[in-house]
Amino acid sequence: MKVLEQDRLPCMVRSTVTGERKLIEAMAWRDQIELLWSRRDGLLVVHRRHPREPDANIVKPFRGGRFFVWQLALDRLWPPPAGRAPVEHADASDAPSRVKPGPKPQDDWPTLIAQWLIEVAVDDPKRLQNVDALVIEAKLFLHNQTGRAPKENKELRDKIRELLERVRR
Repeated sequence: MKVLEQDRLPCMVRSTVTGERKLIEAMAWRDQIELLWSRRDGLLVVHRRHPREPDANIVKPFRGGRFFVWQLALDRLWPPPAGRAPVEHADASDAPSRVKPGPKPQDDWPTLIAQWLIEVAVDDPKRLQNVDALVIEAKLFLHNQTGRAPKENKELRDKIRELLERVRR
């Protein structure tokens, strides 16, 4: 690629063994490395073949490294086709979105409650009429299944009511 040889597209290689990173100089693209397209394997980085070598027709893949180019420089040289969404680049001013403090959800208790309510409806549909009793039973069910349940009965009660309303429609 001429842009790599002319040093217009910065390139780096990272060792897959040690993790060491190294910038590739333009001279290396002229003398040691080349890119080949294979229908089967896609874009290959290989050692440059020299006509005077005895095995000049054998392609020797470059092993032990991953090659990277700078996306901004690539976009300047080859802009994305019209009609495609532009590639978003990470910016130093981008702050990570704030995550609410507190324990992270560990299980999907609303799904377990929905499954449990289906079993209750099949076994004894009359039990669905007493939401207060269902909340207590649901809390015990969740403790047995996952070892935890919502701290507030209100959250559990709201979910049970929501699910029952969907069934009654």
